[in-house]
Amino acid sequence: MKLENKNKILPQFISLFSFALALTILFLSMRAVMKIGGYCAEGGPYVITVHCPKGISILMPLSIFLLIPSFSVYGMNKIDKGPNYTILFWSFVFALLGWNFLEFGILGTPDQRGIVIGWLICAFVFFLFGLGPIILFGPKKTLSFLVGYEGDEYSPKILPFTKERMILVTIHILALITGIILGILLFIYFT
Repeated sequence: MKLENKNKILPQFISLFSFALALTILFLSMRAVMKIGGYCAEGGPYVITVHCPKGISILMPLSIFLLIPSFSVYGMNKIDKGPNYTILFWSFVFALLGWNFLEFGILGTPDQRGIVIGWLICAFVFFLFGLGPIILFGPKKTLSFLVGYEGDEYSPKILPFTKERMILVTIHILALITGIILGILLFIYFT
């Protein structure tokens, strides 16, 4: 690994960690709202018929606002010939949230069992947005983004594994896992 890239490792870890944390909280918050019918409200001068689950009215917007800077910081700190998840962030967000629509579209909610066509349509659209780029890239390009490559994003060439690249991939995986775990714990604590 080149010396000038070592100062990018910490910002990459923090941004991946915060991305995983925010996406986990958004995923779980979305599930909580879908369990009560798919909509809720808090505050304001009107009578609210469906209140949001505890903590969701703060967690969901904060998680969305955390996704944007985490994506930006990661993109500004790309490491040459290292993993590059920038292109896949979009896919992670839409495919994961599409899963919620698919699951609730097939199983329904506790109040309404069975297939919910509207949510299945949303699932299709979200999976199209999420998986579309991965399908267009193909398995080889997608794998090159996950483990590291040389060249540009349009014609990446997967490099052989070296000790430095294994360290970078491990750091990426650890950042994602710790972000997911802390996201689950924070969601449980605040809801």
